[in-house]
Amino acid sequence: MARLAGPRQTRFEQIFREGHGEVAPGLRVRCLPGTGRVGLAVSRAVGSTPRRNRARRRFREALLGSEALRPDRDYVFVLGERALTEPLPALRAAAEELLVRLNARCAGSPSS
Repeated sequence: MARLAGPRQTRFEQIFREGHGEVAPGLRVRCLPGTGRVGLAVSRAVGSTPRRNRARRRFREALLGSEALRPDRDYVFVLGERALTEPLPALRAAAEELLVRLNARCAGSPSS
């Protein structure tokens, strides 16, 4: 499983600019080949700082034990309101599905 530690700011921005991405309602993810780091960004539309932090904690919990997180890729997730309102099992299932689609898409890329 990938470490739930975020990439440094320059790497975070590089993943955002150059990475492959997938989108679901209230959830986006981008990835590049890397060392298994996972970064989380939360939209300010989610609300105050405590609400955004709660969204991060809930999503981190949803990712724990994920088989779809690959140790040879760095990921950046952008969370919306869904990270606060969705039940944890549904959030986990949405994240897994998004990762499976993204990993399949990245498998054919020359940089992976």
